[in-house]
Amino acid sequence: MKAIVYKQFGSTDVLQLVEEPKPTVKADQVLIKVKAFSINPMDWKIRKGEMKLMSGAKFLKKTGADFSGIVEETGSGVGHLKKGDAVFGVVKNLMKEGVSAEYITVTASLVWKKPTDVSFS
Repeated sequence: MKAIVYKQFGSTDVLQLVEEPKPTVKADQVLIKVKAFSINPMDWKIRKGEMKLMSGAKFLKKTGADFSGIVEETGSGVGHLKKGDAVFGVVKNLMKEGVSAEYITVTASLVWKKPTDVSFS
């Protein structure tokens, strides 16, 4: 799968498109095929290194915390979502996680069904 990552702090020039393995779900997670994600001020502050005391300097990093997409798979402990559900959500730890990829795994408690009258964007 494709993902947008960065391997050092800096401007948008540090962003790279790479191939990664599709993530696998744990019991409390869902696998999401990402349709849209947002970039917020905190995302670019983290990418530029302005938040490195909290985000750490360990790389490879992805950007983005908010997303929408389609459930591809659910973990064994997930009951409120199923394959094919249109959803939106947020990652648990903006400082360490990101959603700039074709597929992501997210703790199911941070994912909700998307209203049908709201676009993925």
